Amino acid sequence: CGLIDCLDANMLDFFNLSITKSDFYFPLYAWLKVGAFADKITQATDKEQKFISFNFYEDWLKTIDCVSAFWRLLLILHCFRVSLDDARSILQKQNNHNPTTIMMVEEDEDKIWPNLTEQEWKEIEKKMEDLLLSDYARRNNIKVEEIDR
Repeated sequence: CGLIDCLDANMLDFFNLSITKSDFYFPLYAWLKVGAFADKITQATDKEQKFISFNFYEDWLKTIDCVSAFWRLLLILHCFRVSLDDARSILQKQNNHNPTTIMMVEEDEDKIWPNLTEQEWKEIEKKMEDLLLSDYARRNNIKVEEIDR
């Protein structure tokens, strides 16, 4: 936490400000919990090097702006970190795919997400927000109702 130490040292004159820990980080390792990506990584060898590119936003940018797409992706990754089973359950209720192949659409090998309407994505996002809020409330011994949304 070298950056926090520097900020603390430079803020000695501002005694009414404080720096606290944040839960904001980008949990890239959560992709390893998705079977299709984990398989690609474990199949990689030193003998055969490949460059594989995935567009995690797919067709989201046709209906929402890039910032909203980023936040949707971040929301999904955080839900994977909190509870992969619950996140799968939320996604499965919408797309009725096999939970073992979560998010890799079987008909199209290049697709990660199922084709959902914007309204269906909003329902998923709301359920995922609720999952994250309940996890935060449980970890901090507070009620979800006490958290401002």
